Amino acid sequence: MKKICSILLTLVLTLLTAVPAMAEIPSIRWQFKTYSTYECIHNETKIYKVSVHRSSEPEYGIVDRYGTECLEPVYSEIDFDKNAEIGLVKSSRNDPVTYHLVDKHGRFIGTAGYSFGSVMRDGDDKLFVLGKDGTYVIYGENGEKLLECQGIGSAFSENKLAVQNASGKWGYIDSKGKLVIPYILDVSGRFENGVGFPEFAGGDGSAPIINDKGEILHDAGAAIQDAVLEKMEAGYGIYKSGDHYGVIDSAGNGVLPFDYLDISVYPTDGSTE
Repeated sequence: MKKICSILLTLVLTLLTAVPAMAEIPSIRWQFKTYSTYECIHNETKIYKVSVHRSSEPEYGIVDRYGTECLEPVYSEIDFDKNAEIGLVKSSRNDPVTYHLVDKHGRFIGTAGYSFGSVMRDGDDKLFVLGKDGTYVIYGENGEKLLECQGIGSAFSENKLAVQNASGKWGYIDSKGKLVIPYILDVSGRFENGVGFPEFAGGDGSAPIINDKGEILHDAGAAIQDAVLEKMEAGYGIYKSGDHYGVIDSAGNGVLPFDYLDISVYPTDGSTE
């Protein structure tokens, strides 16, 4: 009898010590709600990205380890890197589309309901950009507000992102939000091999080509006219004007006129086609 009681006591203790661990194991069904998918997005706080299918497109939310919904699954996108401090969520339920920042507990950060939202990535680093009514707010990876600006570049290039101040001047920040090129330029640009090609010409027709210190090397305004920078390859800027493409070099010289429906640059021998 003593041996049986000892076995039963050991079994009970084993079950009791297993309960906390079992509570952390997610189930596809929490609190009488069934989710289509679930994914742990933070190992420390044990929050999970879940989805439901109410229509043809899935909607996403966030639940904690106990199944409590931190964010109701009504969002069309949740951009949350594994074990990150914050993430970006997008809601397409209403018109217009809105964006929000959430922390690793699934709580909103700052003001909700921005009309623009993007994660700007620079290698392993990233910035979160939210915009509304012509003003953009840039947050760091830990949810800290870094700066406000009136314009933002399309992406990082060579560790720099273009930002515009209230006076209409452009400068550049790094992935930590530090201003590395002051607000001295009339147009934004993108970099390749230390040379910044202008994305378009300014109102006065100028289109400065700059170095990585923001110093103007050449003016490409005469070459690009009303064109917009499409891409950079092998030291050339490929621009599009209407339905046609042209090419300038890093000195601002027109290499190919805007007579082509498509252009590719091959870096092996520097030739263009």
